[in-house]
Amino acid sequence: MGYFIRKNFKTVNEILEADFKDGMTREEGLKLIAKCLSSNIDNPKKNSEIVIVGKGDNVVLTLDELEKLYSSIEIK
Repeated sequence: MGYFIRKNFKTVNEILEADFKDGMTREEGLKLIAKCLSSNIDNPKKNSEIVIVGKGDNVVLTLDELEKLYSSIEIK
C-alpha cells in the first residue's frame, strides 16, 4: 500500500481533497477508499484488499463485501 500511495499520490490526494468530509460514517469512508483504489488498480474488485483497523479488532472485507462496495461506487 505504501508504494501504491507514493506512486499515485497526486491522483489519490485529489480524490481525498474533493470527497473527504469530517464526520464521515464508516460506510462513506469505505466508499472513499474504494474510489481511491479503483482510480489506480486494474480490476480492483479482484486485485485489492481492505482491512478496517479498530481498537482491539481488525476486519478484513470478504470478496462478497468488496464486490458490493465496488458496485456501490461509480468506477471510471
